[in-house]
Amino acid sequence: MMRSLTRAVLFLAACAVMAPAAGAADLKDGAYSFKVFRDGDPIGTHTLTARHEGGDLVLDIAVAIKVKVAFITAYRYEQTRREVWRDGRLIAFESDTNDDGKKAKTSGKLEGDMLVVTGPDGTQKVRPDIIPNSWWNPDLAKQTELLSTFDGKVLKVKIEDAGEETVETAAGPVKARRYVLTGEAEREVWYDADGRWVHMRTGRGGTPVDWVLQ
Repeated sequence: MMRSLTRAVLFLAACAVMAPAAGAADLKDGAYSFKVFRDGDPIGTHTLTARHEGGDLVLDIAVAIKVKVAFITAYRYEQTRREVWRDGRLIAFESDTNDDGKKAKTSGKLEGDMLVVTGPDGTQKVRPDIIPNSWWNPDLAKQTELLSTFDGKVLKVKIEDAGEETVETAAGPVKARRYVLTGEAEREVWYDADGRWVHMRTGRGGTPVDWVLQ
């Protein structure tokens, strides 16, 4: 019996090694920065600045992407966003986005037992435990729906655990678990053993765009 118990404990420990950390919707205070590359060429940055105010986690996020073709800007994406989290749950956010000329201001606030979200198409109530598609939160891997930070719509997704891999960061290679998202938010996202977001890729089937942790 002891041998069986030992095997069970070792099995559970092995499963936990690369799983997203429990209560993962938290970050240490500081700045987290990614460089964005399209087919190996730098096209932008994505930064997160985290701080704690009382019991809340406050995130200020800025994304700036510009794709040039023959010295002409072929695509531009800019977003600034603030998220406020409490006890692992999003309680408020606001975003201002310019997606290649398509602009949107979106906000949300926890009111009672629902998250009230206002975007370019009006106001709606969504479940209070929904996670936005801001990628830093490894709890994302457990979801079937994500909240769009662009327009506040609920995105239907299927997420597959693709196993452990090694990805490159500015500090060197890191072992991480890859999750493949399909549906209304297609991309691949990698989290390390501590639940830290370390890489992302879009453009599956076309020109790859990679987020590389600095």
